[in-house]
Amino acid sequence: LNPLEKYPDSIFVEDPALVYKSNCIILNPKHTLRNAEKNILYSEIKNIFSKFFFINDGTIEGGDILNIDDHFIIGLSQRTNKLGANHLAKILKNLGATVSILETPKNILHFKSECSLIDNDTLLVSKEISKINFLKSNYKLIIASEGEEGITNTLRINDKLIIPDGFINTE
Repeated sequence: LNPLEKYPDSIFVEDPALVYKSNCIILNPKHTLRNAEKNILYSEIKNIFSKFFFINDGTIEGGDILNIDDHFIIGLSQRTNKLGANHLAKILKNLGATVSILETPKNILHFKSECSLIDNDTLLVSKEISKINFLKSNYKLIIASEGEEGITNTLRINDKLIIPDGFINTE
């Protein structure tokens, strides 16, 4: 995609769209500037996917959606509300997925700002996110060391992890 200078956060391309089983779900970002990106992204990718779904009610951003195989965890946050989460959950369930909707702690922008997938059983999380009972009950949690919360913004691509540099105390 070409750079979108008018949209400085557009580098976070997952916020306006979610891909699952060759389907593309166009999300509904909360802020006006972020919301405008979804139409630009759709025009760029409309010939790539055969099936599109659109979230038009409520707000939801990809930074609040963690995909683990055929299960999705949606964090309600400053950017994702219950209406948007419920609309996405309905689409995903119709596509064969399961969904859990959780409350993100109030001081965290996005669920995935402080929660990353290491493998299908393990999450790298901040101390705040580690307090969520659903996560404690269903996953092995690696909790970032105090002051190293930035490591929890790790990216898994297939079997590789892209981990921010400089965090030496988290094990």
